[in-house]
Amino acid sequence: MRIISILSVLLLAVLASGCGLFGGSTNGGGDTDLNLGGNSGGSNSIAIHAGSGVNPVYTWDGGGVHSVAVVRTSAPGTPVWAIAFIGTTDGIDSSVTHGTTPGGSLEAIGTERTLTAGVQYRVTVARTDGTVGWIEFTP
Repeated sequence: MRIISILSVLLLAVLASGCGLFGGSTNGGGDTDLNLGGNSGGSNSIAIHAGSGVNPVYTWDGGGVHSVAVVRTSAPGTPVWAIAFIGTTDGIDSSVTHGTTPGGSLEAIGTERTLTAGVQYRVTVARTDGTVGWIEFTP
C-alpha cells in the first residue's frame, strides 16, 4: 500500500509539472489563490489556496484529497515535499501546513520541509477520482 501511495504522489507531481491548465494569482498579502474561471465542474476543478511564508498552509475546496505534492517550478519533475493518505480514500482534510504530516498520512518525500523564500513552487492536490488542482506561489 505504501508503494502505491508513493507512486501516486510521484505521478501527481509529474502530471502537474507539465500542466499549464490553470492560472493563479497572488494577492497583496503574499497568499495565492487558484482562479478556475468556468472550469469549476471539470475534472481539474479543485480550488486551492496557498498561505504565505516558508511553511504555508494549503487549503482547498470540496472535501479531502488523497495526496499533496510540492515541486519547484524550475525543476517540476522533482517533488520537494509530498504526502499521501495511507488508505484508498481521500482522507487528507483541507488545511495542511507545509512540512507536517497529518494523521493517517505518510510523508513520501521530505527534501524541503521548509521552503526557500523567493523561489517559485507549485502545490498540487489530487483525489482518488482523478480530480486534480494546483497553484504556483512564491513564499
